[in-house]
Amino acid sequence: MRTRDIAIVGIFSALAFGLMFLEVPLLPFVNFLKYDPSEIPALILAVNTGITQGITVILIKDILFYFAKSGDVIGIIMNFIAGAIFTILAAKLWKNKLLSSVVSIGGTSVLMTALNAATVPLYFIVMKWGSASDGFKFFIKIWWGILVFNILKFSIDYVLTVLINKRVRGLFKSK
Repeated sequence: MRTRDIAIVGIFSALAFGLMFLEVPLLPFVNFLKYDPSEIPALILAVNTGITQGITVILIKDILFYFAKSGDVIGIIMNFIAGAIFTILAAKLWKNKLLSSVVSIGGTSVLMTALNAATVPLYFIVMKWGSASDGFKFFIKIWWGILVFNILKFSIDYVLTVLINKRVRGLFKSK
């Protein structure tokens, strides 16, 4: 990787890290899930310089956020998986925006809902809220909220990325 590429990844990682602090609950019944626009810089970088750079941004911002605020290893891993899958799917299919949006938003939302079926019971055990069975029962009550949250989150990220990318893509052209 060239020095310029490393600098761009660093700048976009810092931007994504800062955006992680803009946490907004989208749905009151799953208020533990909070929207933040931190995947936008990663996706912009992925479609303009390469998927590896976009995934690197997600990894760096998640590691920084873990140490700066979260301390929640399960949440950070879930955030990384969601961001990475969304970025990979969207960037791979970017030339066809309709296909890219449907596959990246739908695919990531369904995958994250399925992963929550395992992590919600895990939280119940780790946080001593009850048994894994209690956690799974809770998941069954809220799974649709997790799905809707992810559809909203990644739809917002996708639309904002398309709009912002139109303005900034010229910055990535080699001179």
